[in-house]
Amino acid sequence: MTAVTLAISVLVLALGVVLRPQLALAVYLSMAILWPEYMRVDVAPIELSAHRLGAVGLLLGAAIRMRGWPRPHIADAFFIAWWIWGILAKLIGGAPSGMVSTTIGRGLDTVLIYLAVRLSIHAAHRTPRLHPLLIVAAMGAMLLALYETTANKSFYDPLFLSDPGRFDYPMFRHGFMRAKGSTAQPIYWGVAMLLFAGLMLLYAAPKWGVRTAIACGFALVGAGASWSSGPWIGCVMLFAVAAMYWCRWAVKPVAVTVVLGLIALQLAANRNVYEFAMFLGLDRQTAWYRGRLIEVAIMKLPEYWLYGYGSETVTDWAPLLDGRRKVDLVNGFVYTAVQAGLPALVCYVGAKVSCVVCAVKLAKSGVPTCVRQGFALGAAVLSISFVEMSVGLFSTPLVLHAVLLAHGPALLAQYQAYAKRRAAAATNATPEREERGPARSIRGLQT
Repeated sequence: MTAVTLAISVLVLALGVVLRPQLALAVYLSMAILWPEYMRVDVAPIELSAHRLGAVGLLLGAAIRMRGWPRPHIADAFFIAWWIWGILAKLIGGAPSGMVSTTIGRGLDTVLIYLAVRLSIHAAHRTPRLHPLLIVAAMGAMLLALYETTANKSFYDPLFLSDPGRFDYPMFRHGFMRAKGSTAQPIYWGVAMLLFAGLMLLYAAPKWGVRTAIACGFALVGAGASWSSGPWIGCVMLFAVAAMYWCRWAVKPVAVTVVLGLIALQLAANRNVYEFAMFLGLDRQTAWYRGRLIEVAIMKLPEYWLYGYGSETVTDWAPLLDGRRKVDLVNGFVYTAVQAGLPALVCYVGAKVSCVVCAVKLAKSGVPTCVRQGFALGAAVLSISFVEMSVGLFSTPLVLHAVLLAHGPALLAQYQAYAKRRAAAATNATPEREERGPARSIRGLQT
């Protein structure tokens, strides 16, 4: 399979350079959801994949077409600092060279694609739209997942058999096999389809209609085939928050009610509020484990708060959990803190919060397309952040998460450039200073 992986990687790289930025991004996302991220080509000292080379192609294509660089945003600083501190934490903690290399390689799956998407949207000079290719990709992913969960075998089985040690044994729930799709585990597949649904909802912002419902429906069914409660709840949350677009007057009352309700529940109950998740999950035992993991992580915080555990493991947590031999850090925020300490966690959460702030500003812009973009972006970031309480992001979800966060500052910059030109036109004056790229006519924001 090495030759096939290399061929697909080179093709996606070339298309990223020669195609227009928006079409190139659609090609990349379609490839990302359909082709396994774990299929790589070893080129010492790094591993190359279609996802990584595709990001290079997007970056080169955007650099060729750009007219001026976008203004840096605080979200960019947080995201890049999260990666850099992760490397420094491993070096300070005396981690083995393999762990340092893995952390550096993690930047190829996160920072590289983040910058590529950020610059691609900047170079496109138009608001992103839902390309038909993405709908076809979502439909294909759904059909593959349905086939897997009902036929108890996968289209990707030959790839799994090429490296059986990388994957878990087949898992069943309620009589159905849990679909893995193009990922290594069912929950990863559910999270990947959740992120794909959020991105399609965001791209459809110029006009939410039947096509939007069909496209997101494909992704929802695909996520459902994972039979994982985390992605299921995330999907409900995604569309519940996005639906607030039609009753914007209720956003603040609902938000205040939810916060006060959680506080009241925490004070009135004899357990922590996050432990009630076990009543929502499909498996109460795993839900209990996730709640207990948070408590143990807080208890052990003095041991790793600055730069994580370095070369150490967290096997000593096992007696405090359920006695398992291998402690599974099934919480994205706990995993980030354990790997690189609280500074990394602050940067990681800061990037998310900055993206939500961008979404709020878009939602308050008064431009219909930007308002829908704000609600879609905010819903996607909040839903994936909720899901991260039950799973860490790896493989395809890690890549798509970086793609999602890059849209916050990129779309906000487009709106600000558009608003600046509109204000200048209203006063028949020329702005004193404009960014050359996004200050051009941004097509699609007038709808």
